[in-house]
Amino acid sequence: MISFVVATERLLAKVLEIQELSFLKQQDDLFIFGSNEPVSGPGKQVLLNLGFVKIFEDCYVPDQCADYSRERIVRVLFESIGAESYLKRITIQKNVGCYQVLLRRAVNQTPNLSRVLDVGCGPGTILDAVDGNSFHITGFDFVEDNLVAARKKGLNTVGSKELMLLPANSVDLVICSFVLHYESLSLAMISQIASLIRPYGLWAANFHKDRGYSWFTEMLIKTGTYHLRTEESEFGRLLFATKLES
Repeated sequence: MISFVVATERLLAKVLEIQELSFLKQQDDLFIFGSNEPVSGPGKQVLLNLGFVKIFEDCYVPDQCADYSRERIVRVLFESIGAESYLKRITIQKNVGCYQVLLRRAVNQTPNLSRVLDVGCGPGTILDAVDGNSFHITGFDFVEDNLVAARKKGLNTVGSKELMLLPANSVDLVICSFVLHYESLSLAMISQIASLIRPYGLWAANFHKDRGYSWFTEMLIKTGTYHLRTEESEFGRLLFATKLES
């Protein structure tokens, strides 16, 4: 499949009318559609008129869903895509380059960064960026297929349940490469991840096309006190949020 669409029940009838899309499966009260061609023309316009947004290649989700969490909808989308298809869709050199820039800037700004949590690790792309550096990296992802692929690549991983068991202040650096523009982390999840960062540790991230920056920083400062520093880059805005002592 080239295109994926995740629809809620309220939008189901209209999405069913789009001829390019085939119904693939139902996951609880969400409905997944796919197409072997990019959705274009009238079909794409129907999706846009219904309030869908393209968030990854030719994949669409509802932009505003009061009764559904964004976290859940995006998770279902990437579960449908799967790790193998994800790798075929991305420009791996760009993702690796983003990791390298974030890691280099983080190390230059804050010494003694060794314990790294890669949030939204996907199939373990960060390992292509470190090349023998002395980081102790743990990957976290909502999608089990991604975690399986990351472990096969050699990355130590945790799922949602294991993440909750990690001790506070046990991470020097949280890194997100091409993740936060999806705006798919709940406040509770951001708070949980932030609690893992030791005092004066960092949360480093890029914001593809600058999307998600205001959303994320507004959420992050609800969890504690941070010094925020930004840079512009070819990967969108970069954020380096230093966690200050309470």
